[in-house]
Amino acid sequence: MPTSSPPASSTTRHHSILPWQSGVVDVDGVSIAYEGVGAGQPVVLIMGLAIQSIFWPDEFCADLVQRGFRVVRFDNRDIGLSSSVDRGIPVNIPRDFLLARLGIKARANYTLHDMVNDTFGVMDHLHMASAHIVGISLGGIIGQLMASSQPERVRSLSLIMSHTNHHVWGVPHPRVLLSMGPPPAGATRDAIIERSVRNFQTLASPAHRRSDDELRHAFTVAWERDSRTAGLDRQTHALFATGCIDDRLRLIRAPTTVMHGLDDKLVLPHNSRRIAARIAGARLTLFPGMGHDFPPALLPRWAELIADNAARAA
Repeated sequence: MPTSSPPASSTTRHHSILPWQSGVVDVDGVSIAYEGVGAGQPVVLIMGLAIQSIFWPDEFCADLVQRGFRVVRFDNRDIGLSSSVDRGIPVNIPRDFLLARLGIKARANYTLHDMVNDTFGVMDHLHMASAHIVGISLGGIIGQLMASSQPERVRSLSLIMSHTNHHVWGVPHPRVLLSMGPPPAGATRDAIIERSVRNFQTLASPAHRRSDDELRHAFTVAWERDSRTAGLDRQTHALFATGCIDDRLRLIRAPTTVMHGLDDKLVLPHNSRRIAARIAGARLTLFPGMGHDFPPALLPRWAELIADNAARAA
């Protein structure tokens, strides 16, 4: 089967401070699990590479709700409570990484254009003709594709530590990529969780460190919700199969705010500088001491910038 549901272990519910209302929508045969909370103008949060939607911090979502937004977050395909999507195309990350560096697109099970369709499918299901789009990392590329392909559906665009999938500028150092790979076959639950903690700390904000115990708890909750690991490779493959989207930026007309940490080791900050320079009227905010994570101390500022950008759409 090309798609499948997550394993039974993923039925575990995470504890939340918010009264999320959850559901599942079928988008062209792929089940996408979503949660929504609040009332007002819709804000759709698009997560990054192989990270579950529950990693959008509840405190951040609550801040947006208090600012008068209805917040929707969802699991991308191949992660969380959404379907696996394996169409039988083998994944060869080292080979296709080299092809991507040469500007050659890989053949993959799906591309980021399919993930754009997933996002619009969630919006359609929730009767959202348009929404404020917030994308982080890979989710930011999806947001850029949305705003450039169907501009009438994107009220405003907020991009956090993202890039344009450029085959040179958008690629981190191979050492960083190798450290972020999937766990070895047969790895135990505890080994997978410890690897996740170590990888997260490698990319974490040096000025806003979180304890290993806090992260260990978060990744334990995530593992109990979904213990699959193949989504990391397939979503990475989707990046390789999509190619650079630099030429799409001139088509974006939505008010855009771009945020990035100056200490990001995975997606280097010059990527956001390039994006802001190429989207008409885009605003750029750079954060010293911020890496590639969700630093709690900066979340109120993120919410403020998103709300200010949404106000520009009015």
